[in-house]
Amino acid sequence: MDTKKTFKLTVKTPTENVYEGEVNSLLVDTELGRMMVLPHHAALVGSITFSDTIISADNKLRAYNIRTGFLSIDNDENSVEILCNHCEQSQTLTYTSVEKYLEFLQGELQSENLNPYQLEFLENEKFAVVKQLKTLKKD
Repeated sequence: MDTKKTFKLTVKTPTENVYEGEVNSLLVDTELGRMMVLPHHAALVGSITFSDTIISADNKLRAYNIRTGFLSIDNDENSVEILCNHCEQSQTLTYTSVEKYLEFLQGELQSENLNPYQLEFLENEKFAVVKQLKTLKKD
């Protein structure tokens, strides 16, 4: 690939490297809104609650759903890194599977044995899943 027209993208969860390679563009939702990242993008750090993410590489589009994470754009290195709690390809996701996960989270939030960190994590995860369900409902 022509490195002048690409940048290095890495997407990681705590358990796996989901994506690593040279890409032409990245479409992602952050707290600042939907953004298109192109090679040599300005340096930026942003948080992700939920994002329908599109990666363009080798004339192919790949769709992922990302929940609870952040992205870091390094202009000097011409690279983007996304660290997130959850990432999966869009076609593996169904409304029913996400709805069941929301039910699980709501049950976990009923527990009286949660420490403040666990409570905050579950509340943030629930917020992201509700947002994800709204997106899936549109499709």
